[in-house]
Amino acid sequence: MKKIKVIGGGLAGPEAALQAAALGCEVALYEMRPARSTEAHKTADFAELVCSNSLKSESENTAPWLLKQEMRRAGSVLLAEADASAVPAGHALAVDRIEFSRRVPDSYRDDFPRMDRADLGVDSRWWIQMHTLVRNGELTIPPDSYFVLGDNRNDSEDSRYWGLVPRAAIVGKPFLIYLSLSEPGGSLFNFARWERTLRIVR
Repeated sequence: MKKIKVIGGGLAGPEAALQAAALGCEVALYEMRPARSTEAHKTADFAELVCSNSLKSESENTAPWLLKQEMRRAGSVLLAEADASAVPAGHALAVDRIEFSRRVPDSYRDDFPRMDRADLGVDSRWWIQMHTLVRNGELTIPPDSYFVLGDNRNDSEDSRYWGLVPRAAIVGKPFLIYLSLSEPGGSLFNFARWERTLRIVR
């Protein structure tokens, strides 16, 4: 397996890392943030746009339009996320900077296991193994292995990122359901599944 080091988590770095991972390479992406930030950056996210939220003209036959069209046809991950987080800006492609930066890793979570590109945090060996386990868009779990889902599935890393857990590595068992959350945005009375809260796991 080829090992590739990519320096910088701006725009080119994440795109290169995602494309290389999709081809089966073991990729390490290096970014100085959040250990060391700049006055222009506001987050520690990859692909954070600074100074401007514009990706230049979308007018036909201009150089910026032609470049973006070529990138779209080549399967650019970041251009797809830019299109999905676009905001009105006349003849330019402009994005909601926070939404765009947030979407870059989230596309992996949303489409699992049917996506054709890996997220930056995915273990390369698991990415390759995972494709041997997908049948008709569904992940099949081998005997004596477990798929572990994070308790905050939209903001935590779990088996989607580092793979299956063998039975021999599991110690102990759950005893109590402390709190079972319902759909986000609920009221004080229905934000949790109260009938499951503080129940003993049997």
